[in-house]
Amino acid sequence: MMSSPFDPIQQENNLDAKITFTLDRISLVFKSMQLEQSKKTNLSPIQLQILVFLLYHSPEMHRVSYLAQEFNLTKATISDSVKALIQKGLIRKVSDPSDSRSFSLNLTSKGKDQAQDAAQMANPMAKVIGKYTRDQKEIFYGILFKTIKDLQASGLIPMQRMCFSCASYQIRNGEHYCDLLKRVLQERHLRIDCKEHEAKQT
Repeated sequence: MMSSPFDPIQQENNLDAKITFTLDRISLVFKSMQLEQSKKTNLSPIQLQILVFLLYHSPEMHRVSYLAQEFNLTKATISDSVKALIQKGLIRKVSDPSDSRSFSLNLTSKGKDQAQDAAQMANPMAKVIGKYTRDQKEIFYGILFKTIKDLQASGLIPMQRMCFSCASYQIRNGEHYCDLLKRVLQERHLRIDCKEHEAKQT
């Protein structure tokens, strides 16, 4: 039988397997919260994620192509969810005056209310994290930040709006530095979802 982090025997002898399995357990919490919210609203988990994303992110990101990249799904899958949300009166298309074939998406008043409600579903997890000490949180965040950076570099998750992939980020005198903010950044200040993110040119 091939080895796997899901094998309890491997977990006993391998800390990497224990950590991997633990992350899977945590991911189930988010899936469970999304499914619970889905039952209450009669919206699919991805439809809820789209609403929350539109609520908190800038208009230039409100396009089907961007949403497909954000959630690592095909444009067809996102388009189906968008159509359903439009039919439910939660979002509307806004035509691009410079290109009649292009459009962005905006929340309706009803959609904004639904998005704000859906955005609360992660609060129980935040409450648990809130019990940790500041030092524990900083260590935990530092490890998670590097993990996401490495997952992105490995192509396992799509591009994140994080400091390491931003044109404004640099190492200056051995320290993290943001050229946009004109300041040195401590590890706890590094961002994973930055509104001002501008991807580095490759």
